[in-house]
Amino acid sequence: MKVPVTTVDLPLGDGEMSLADYGIPGRILYTPGHTLESVSILLESGDAFVGDLAMNQFPLRLNPGLPSLAEDMKRVMKS
Repeated sequence: MKVPVTTVDLPLGDGEMSLADYGIPGRILYTPGHTLESVSILLESGDAFVGDLAMNQFPLRLNPGLPSLAEDMKRVMKS
């Protein structure tokens, strides 16, 4: 199977990026650990989307918490 190629036009690096230009009051943060490419979205309201920490479905886990699988669990906890 051939894997599709994706071109990144907005590299984040190890920093953060404001979403204000897109009409969203928040920012994207580099949060490595689950994978080296993990990011989270933090809104000015204090709400956040941290996908790998939102695993709350059997059989992975029953409640939100740290991911079951990660490339670097110490980086997950630090992020």
